Amino acid sequence: MGSFLLTVNPSSPYHSQHDARFLAAQARRTARGEMAKPSRWSTHRQRGYAAGDRVYLLAQGSGPRGLIGGGFVATGDVYTDDSWRNDGLVAHYVDVDWEAFVDLSDVLPIDELRRVAPVTHWRPQGSGIQIPQADESAVESAWTRHLRGLTVPPVSLEITRSYTNALRKVRRHQQRFRGLLLQYYPQECAHCGLDILELLEAAHIEPDSEGGAASVANGRLLCANHHRALDRGLLHWDEQGGRFVQTDEAVDIPPLPRH
Repeated sequence: MGSFLLTVNPSSPYHSQHDARFLAAQARRTARGEMAKPSRWSTHRQRGYAAGDRVYLLAQGSGPRGLIGGGFVATGDVYTDDSWRNDGLVAHYVDVDWEAFVDLSDVLPIDELRRVAPVTHWRPQGSGIQIPQADESAVESAWTRHLRGLTVPPVSLEITRSYTNALRKVRRHQQRFRGLLLQYYPQECAHCGLDILELLEAAHIEPDSEGGAASVANGRLLCANHHRALDRGLLHWDEQGGRFVQTDEAVDIPPLPRH
């Protein structure tokens, strides 16, 4: 699972869920020991989220700067809709199950975050930057300590179930793409060599979302772990070497177990 920074500028004229009334209402829910209300949030990142990823809301602008909210990515799907600026443009959104918010006067300040998590860029230009793995646990610990220091009551350990019907675009060609790759390439993960047929997936070198073709040249078989690593930017295709390589050599991405 990854961790990401979503952003908000409470001093700007926001609309919909981004306005100050929404933030204040979320903080009141947390103060009562209730789960914060789920919502969508704008993001500059168009892919790379997964259900269960950790997210934090970073307040920017002329007021107090720091973390004011935390939660988890609901589905990982990124979709477009009318911009929250009401400017006639579109924006990208991700659905978030918010866990807790604090009042703007009680932010976890940027100075403290820089001290405990120095690798992270704490003045991002866009919403949705990924927190480096080296800082993930430090940010989580700092946020938890901050909530405890404010005597925020623990939320219920049981989440109320809720459901919705949604329309989503499904790649109908994906199974045919997998079949094509199984015929053309060795039936094993192109990165780790895992040869369990049921665990092999069709991966696009150039992403489908960016116009990448479902072709032999643009596809390889990967196990689920390394397919996800590719989608998250932890692997990339080395055209000269004709192989997948890890983007960050300090991160060890193990193959799926063979049993």
